[in-house]
Amino acid sequence: MDNYIGLGDSVSISAYPSLSAGLGARAQIGAIDLTGQELMKLGLVKRYKNLAWDGAEIHDVYRQISPVSRVERAEANVISLTIGGNDISFAAMRSRREDAAPEYRRFMAQISESHDRLVLDLLTSFPNSVLLINNSYDVTDGLGALPDCGAWTTIVDEYSIGRRELGNHIRDRYSDKNMWPRVIFHDIFKHFDGRGLASGTVYKNGWYYKDFLIEPGHVGAQEISGLWVQSVIKFSTESQKEDHLAFSR
Repeated sequence: MDNYIGLGDSVSISAYPSLSAGLGARAQIGAIDLTGQELMKLGLVKRYKNLAWDGAEIHDVYRQISPVSRVERAEANVISLTIGGNDISFAAMRSRREDAAPEYRRFMAQISESHDRLVLDLLTSFPNSVLLINNSYDVTDGLGALPDCGAWTTIVDEYSIGRRELGNHIRDRYSDKNMWPRVIFHDIFKHFDGRGLASGTVYKNGWYYKDFLIEPGHVGAQEISGLWVQSVIKFSTESQKEDHLAFSR
């Protein structure tokens, strides 16, 4: 494959994992950077781009891909996408400010629809690419508490339930490989479950950034990257087998 392109929000970036590891904010040890480095080392991609940014929502992904050239879009790419969590949080915050709690169902439906549209647009814009799609973790582990997280503490119910619901939607829609042959789903929610507040070690286990628990720590970034790298290795191996069989015929 030619390129690895990382898209999305702070689940993917390096700032918080780097701070979590005590390396300042500049070490390239977030999920995208670790994945790009490993895929290049394995010879599975030639180069990578980290286009994700902190606070990104679904509509921001279109801005993230805007600098990608037509040539790059036509190449065989690996694309990772972590998005949707901020859409839920920011919509819930607006709803709380406006005392419009019943709006939850409406904005969750809109977010799910926008996410589906984005996936289709990415598959169209990058016609020869494989898309690594993901749901998101829930640091609360469903316990109904979210300490030390500023405005996020006030929306703990929407934060937790919304991530679970959107995650289930993404899993149910994109797990069928026959229907979505260029989409690989990763259940980050399940992988992280129990590593947050339920663990009793959330402030020191590295799965989350201890100073702002909604962000991934250095261990969490390694875990996400590990899921992605193994998926790309498997996809590449299976593609080579299919090409060999086709040639043999």
